[in-house]
Amino acid sequence: MKILIAAALLCVSLFANSLDEIRKSGVIRIGVYNNQPPFSSLTDGKFVGFEAQLAGKIAKDIFGDNPGKTKFIHIATDKRMSVLEKNEVDMVVATFTPTPKRAQRVDFSDPYFKVQVGILAHADDNITSLGQLHQRKIFVIKYSPIHNFLAKEGFRKNLKFCKSSAKCYHAFKRTKNAVHADDNLILRAYAIIDNKTKVALDGLGNQTFNAIAVQKGNKELLDFINSDLAQLKKDGFLDKFFDDTLAIHYRGTVDKKEFLLD
Repeated sequence: MKILIAAALLCVSLFANSLDEIRKSGVIRIGVYNNQPPFSSLTDGKFVGFEAQLAGKIAKDIFGDNPGKTKFIHIATDKRMSVLEKNEVDMVVATFTPTPKRAQRVDFSDPYFKVQVGILAHADDNITSLGQLHQRKIFVIKYSPIHNFLAKEGFRKNLKFCKSSAKCYHAFKRTKNAVHADDNLILRAYAIIDNKTKVALDGLGNQTFNAIAVQKGNKELLDFINSDLAQLKKDGFLDKFFDDTLAIHYRGTVDKKEFLLD
């Protein structure tokens, strides 16, 4: 069975668009979210946000002085790997955390962002410790690093699964004695726009990282992305993207040193 699965994945990877093929076609397809501000959202027909800017800059660098088109494609959280495997997109930039299990199906770039686990609660809920969550429902994205963290901490019976952070947020809002667990920076965004919520717990667990994903085996494209990310960091572009998007959205309440990698 393992051999059959490996063979199937290999066949799929044969259809990936190489870096040279992308340049020759003049089009790169990038999977992003359309409703995850301030990372990526569709506003007035245009994708905006930190990851949208980052993806757009990398796409521009891929084509260099030659004409090229960047095609942003909205993807669902639980489809981030399958759209790569089916060659529906060339790269995914969508708050994607590398894990050993995910790395069996797709290849990840060097990280560009760091986060930790946070807990979003109702504003009038007095949560001061992780242990208090045993009396509450916890809405979380299934199979995410946050899911894994909470399961290891003994909260398996409390977990209620959603397909995206936005769906978890809306389910949590409708439910008493509930919280939403996700990357801390995503939860801080909800608390900024919804004063009936608050980030009750922050900085839980180990740091995790966000990276760009490509189809398994697409080495030329991955090498270019890694090289470009290193240059963007060196030239201060990531700091600028942060200032233009995240800093404005969070109204100066977050420190970029907490999230951007050196």
